[in-house]
Amino acid sequence: MNTLLQRIAELGVLRLGLLTIAALISIFATPPGTGLNPYGWAALPTLVLPAAAPLVLFVILFDVLMSCVQLSAANEESRVHWKRVLTVDMAFIVLLITTWWPYFEVVFTVAN
Repeated sequence: MNTLLQRIAELGVLRLGLLTIAALISIFATPPGTGLNPYGWAALPTLVLPAAAPLVLFVILFDVLMSCVQLSAANEESRVHWKRVLTVDMAFIVLLITTWWPYFEVVFTVAN
């Protein structure tokens, strides 16, 4: 258990915050076909989360790019760390895409 906590801590505070936001956005993904409601708390799942999901996805993709840059210049000891960071980032990218794909598929489907 201690090594798991150490590995989580090795990711860094900012990356952990980003991944926590990504996990929360994935947990509260808006169901497909949900109508827009701009008033009160209903605006959160109908307006805020669908707008935030792609932004968080692109920030994680940017983190992947920067991690690849760090990996290319890292020594052997640091390479393990950056490969672990890349693995975690890619897992969260897959999580975001799989949870939000049904919603955006409906949004971007042209009605006949």
